Amino acid sequence: MARQHGIGGGLDCRRARRRVRGRRKDARSRLARETFRAWRRAALDFTALLRRNDIKCSLQTAGAATVAVTPAEVALLHRDLKARRAAGLNATSLNARAIRSELGLDAGAASRDKEGATFNPYRACLGLATAAADRGARIFERTVVRRITFGRRTVDVFTAAGKIRAARVVIATGVPTSLVQSLADTSGIARRTSR
Repeated sequence: MARQHGIGGGLDCRRARRRVRGRRKDARSRLARETFRAWRRAALDFTALLRRNDIKCSLQTAGAATVAVTPAEVALLHRDLKARRAAGLNATSLNARAIRSELGLDAGAASRDKEGATFNPYRACLGLATAAADRGARIFERTVVRRITFGRRTVDVFTAAGKIRAARVVIATGVPTSLVQSLADTSGIARRTSR
């Protein structure tokens, strides 16, 4: 693992935004449905991974609620709930009375998701890095990858400090970079992104 910043640096948490303007309504609904299902599956897989590796990160299963207080937030939340329902997704809403009794808050509207979890992200990151290292992964912090080349049986990862040779390389990034695109264009590797 080569990371430009230290483990738990937080830059992988940036959200990638995908423009869907100009697409037909059914295509937008399909994209929203696929994206939501992929996020849900990833969240379930991630919590299972933390449990399977016994990562000590205060993982607790808990529902989640998005609460709208101002009139503008309420309108935005209602629009979001309508879009979710139109895409065939589960969208549970709460009115002001239910919010007050269940959450103890004064708000105009809320949406609820019963499947959720809370955890300490820094401890989870360190725990996963430790579990990977215990299984033989080599971790190179503060290492910018300049280029990756593929041989028949090995992969060479070039950094400013030198070359790292490996049997496999996993590129895991929240936002695909130009390095990912150039690899997909030249190496013939399978590129898996959520589109």
